[in-house]
Amino acid sequence: MEFEIKNNNVLVYQKQQSSSEFFKLFESNYTQFQTKNIILSIDESQIIEKDFINTILKYTKSHQNNKQSFVVVAPWSQNDISEEIVCVPTLQEAFDLIEMDEMQRDLGF
Repeated sequence: MEFEIKNNNVLVYQKQQSSSEFFKLFESNYTQFQTKNIILSIDESQIIEKDFINTILKYTKSHQNNKQSFVVVAPWSQNDISEEIVCVPTLQEAFDLIEMDEMQRDLGF
């Protein structure tokens, strides 16, 4: 796993790791970026595993409760994952979505 912090956003890259290995690293670094918007970029070879999706869902809900965005960039179809997980195909769409989320939060929506 690699990550980089840009302003109020954190880009987290999942690189061909097992789900358990990835989330161990993610959890150990989470305190560094829990107050920022997270963009999780999934490697194209990542297989959609139920445990992986459930763990992402847990972080998504936690982040939304704290008024932060959690967006997954992956080649997955929205039909393959929970509709509560925000999934887009490109990094630019993730940044655009977060920008819109922040505007809505600033306006009190």
